[in-house]
Amino acid sequence: RRKEILSFFSLDIEQISPSFDESKIPFLGDPAVYVQEIAKHKALSLRAQYPNTPILTADTVVIQAGKLFLKPADEEEAKAMLQ
Repeated sequence: RRKEILSFFSLDIEQISPSFDESKIPFLGDPAVYVQEIAKHKALSLRAQYPNTPILTADTVVIQAGKLFLKPADEEEAKAMLQ
């Protein structure tokens, strides 16, 4: 979806999945700080590979009733989250 939104600006965009392990960032209670830290570390993990290229990263989390839902490991876990 992000690539679709950015395409409105007629930019030459290359979508790359960083090798950063998001589980290394602990959730300390503030969702905004959490996603900012993840996005920052994603960018840092790509900086050496793309030193002279602007890097845009983002992250999304879901919070329901104060509970943080991270990316499910598999389809079974995703279904359990929806229960």
